[in-house]
Amino acid sequence: MDGKTHGDVSKKVSMVEVIKSGILMRRVLCPLAMKFVLCVILLGIHLLSAL
Repeated sequence: MDGKTHGDVSKKVSMVEVIKSGILMRRVLCPLAMKFVLCVILLGIHLLSAL
Protein backbone atom coordinates (compact mmCIF):
# COMPACT_ATOMS: atom_id res chain seq x y z
CA MET A 1 0.00 0.00 0.00
CA ASP A 2 1.70 3.18 -1.15
CA GLY A 3 1.10 6.78 -0.03
CA LYS A 4 -1.23 7.63 -2.91
CA THR A 5 -3.90 5.04 -2.11
CA HIS A 6 -3.70 5.97 1.57
CA GLY A 7 -4.27 9.62 0.63
CA ASP A 8 -7.32 8.66 -1.45
CA VAL A 9 -8.74 6.67 1.47
CA SER A 10 -8.25 9.56 3.89
CA LYS A 11 -9.88 11.91 1.37
CA LYS A 12 -12.91 9.63 1.17
CA VAL A 13 -13.08 9.44 4.97
CA SER A 14 -12.91 13.23 5.27
CA MET A 15 -15.67 13.56 2.66
CA VAL A 16 -17.84 11.18 4.71
CA GLU A 17 -17.13 13.22 7.84
CA VAL A 18 -18.08 16.44 6.02
CA ILE A 19 -21.33 14.87 4.77
CA LYS A 20 -22.15 13.54 8.25
CA SER A 21 -21.51 16.90 9.88
CA GLY A 22 -23.56 18.58 7.14
CA ILE A 23 -26.52 16.30 7.87
CA LEU A 24 -26.19 17.00 11.60
CA MET A 25 -26.00 20.74 10.96
CA ARG A 26 -29.10 20.52 8.77
CA ARG A 27 -30.98 18.59 11.47
CA VAL A 28 -30.12 21.28 14.01
CA LEU A 29 -30.47 24.32 11.76
CA CYS A 30 -33.70 23.39 9.96
CA PRO A 31 -35.92 23.65 13.08
CA LEU A 32 -34.14 26.88 14.05
CA ALA A 33 -34.64 28.30 10.57
CA MET A 34 -38.31 27.28 10.60
CA LYS A 35 -38.82 28.99 13.98
CA PHE A 36 -37.05 32.09 12.69
CA VAL A 37 -39.24 32.19 9.57
CA LEU A 38 -42.38 31.70 11.65
CA CYS A 39 -41.32 34.52 14.00
CA VAL A 40 -40.67 36.84 11.04
CA ILE A 41 -44.06 36.00 9.50
CA LEU A 42 -45.88 36.51 12.80
CA LEU A 43 -44.03 39.78 13.37
CA GLY A 44 -44.93 40.92 9.85
CA ILE A 45 -48.61 40.11 10.41
CA HIS A 46 -48.50 41.91 13.76
CA LEU A 47 -46.93 45.01 12.20
CA LEU A 48 -49.38 44.99 9.28
CA SER A 49 -52.37 44.70 11.61
CA ALA A 50 -50.96 47.50 13.79
CA LEU A 51 -50.78 49.90 10.83
